[in-house]
Amino acid sequence: MKAQTQTQNDSLTMENMMHNLPEIMVKGSRPIVKAERGMLSYNMPLLMKQLPADNAYEALTHIPGVSDATGSISFSGNEVTLIINGQATTLTQEQLTERLKAMPAAQLAKAEVMLSAPARYHVRGMAINIVTKDYAGTNQLSGQIIGGMRQNKYANEFGNLYLSLQRDKFGLDAQYKYVNGNSYGESSRIANHPLGNNRIHYNDETGQKSFGITHDYRLGMNYTFSKNNRLDVAYTGQWDKTNSNSRTTGSSISGMHRDSHEYLHNVDVNYALPFGLTLSGSYTYYRTPQQQALDGTITTENKNETERNLTSGSEQTINKWMFTADQTHSLTHGWGLSYGVKGQFTSNKSYQTTIDKDGSVLPDGTSSVDNNERIWNIYAGFSKQINKAISLEASVAAEQYHSPVWDKWRVYPTLNALWNVNDNHLLNLSFSSNSEFPSYWSTMSNVFYSSTYTEIHGNPDLKPFSYYNVNLMWQIKRRYTLMAFASLKPDYFVQLPYQTTDRMAVIMKETNFDYSNSYGLQASAIVLANGSTATCLQ
Repeated sequence: MKAQTQTQNDSLTMENMMHNLPEIMVKGSRPIVKAERGMLSYNMPLLMKQLPADNAYEALTHIPGVSDATGSISFSGNEVTLIINGQATTLTQEQLTERLKAMPAAQLAKAEVMLSAPARYHVRGMAINIVTKDYAGTNQLSGQIIGGMRQNKYANEFGNLYLSLQRDKFGLDAQYKYVNGNSYGESSRIANHPLGNNRIHYNDETGQKSFGITHDYRLGMNYTFSKNNRLDVAYTGQWDKTNSNSRTTGSSISGMHRDSHEYLHNVDVNYALPFGLTLSGSYTYYRTPQQQALDGTITTENKNETERNLTSGSEQTINKWMFTADQTHSLTHGWGLSYGVKGQFTSNKSYQTTIDKDGSVLPDGTSSVDNNERIWNIYAGFSKQINKAISLEASVAAEQYHSPVWDKWRVYPTLNALWNVNDNHLLNLSFSSNSEFPSYWSTMSNVFYSSTYTEIHGNPDLKPFSYYNVNLMWQIKRRYTLMAFASLKPDYFVQLPYQTTDRMAVIMKETNFDYSNSYGLQASAIVLANGSTATCLQ
């Protein structure tokens, strides 16, 4: 095996990457990854020649340091926000993930990995911008069909369909994903419950079987008027039905049946003009009705029984609108300038009604919400390519968050500085900031009875928290990654269990801490195992 390369200060050549890839023969010196504008830009077609993938999501996991071991995409163990073609959307990360799983890997052009996303992407923290291939001006038709069955305790059927059509300036792509089957889970709990002046031993075991069927579909169209002048319009939909039954035995004996549906409709519009202005609009309608029946009893060591026979119905309806306007300028001497505005408006209408076996309404388990949220965001940023080895990008955003509970202005600075020392060493320093606002449900004085023993309570005193992240990444031979990090979260909140002393019940409630700070070192390596790559975290 022999590789012929040319030294490049600003890019990672095949010679640098060949140790990560099994049984390859390399000709030429096309770079797999370039360091530019404070980010790492991976050439996905070149990477996939060595590590093939069935879909775009799987292809992302072949990028050094990227993994989905936790069930979602992460980089060096840190949560990552996914962006597709740099476009803002009201779709959730889960919905974007489903789109990538239905998209053939061959559609990918590059993936831009950022330790701190600039404000122009309208997300914060670590992010990966997935750029798809642009076929404008060509005539081509391609597609992919994948189907199969996965067997765990029960079988799940799945199927993916993708179609791409390009006729000169007009392009169309369609996706459909289908999942049908059962899932099963088990959990157990042991507690020493304080009841009055005594301690009561409690234990239970729960088994849950769920049946679900999901349909995800998307239709996108684009038209290229001229170079850098393009209109994209896409519709995304989802229909989901789930039935679940759980059985609990032990200190409490109960059965629960739950029926739920999910309905989603989304429209995204993106218009890029030739002088650097991009206008985007996005609308999402989401509705999830649910019915639940709980019937059970708790028996203590004193043979006292507490009965809980409840039926609840709930529904959440969300309408979300967003528009953005972003302007970029490419200036002389490697300078870049960006600025823009975002407006987002959300209407959340929800209700929950809980009745007992006599048909009486439980006031603490019944509530309704008609909540409207508003976000205004303005930002400005710059980028600078100092030389072939050093690049940086910085931005600052001012954002107002308004809801019936809060009306706050906050400022979010970001920084990405990248130094490609040589072909064997790369340093990346980043700083990002963000805020986390609790859901409106969690700030209400309502109760959700999730089992005979467990109750979920709202907390009207809950406050939002901010967090600030600093990361210093050192890549050695693009194969070994060392990460030093600091994460500061004042007023951090998390859901905690509390055993009440007046009855046999554990209360789950989101609660604020004064702060939650973490510091550490993290190491990852790309190693060969049975002819494939794997990421090992410590």
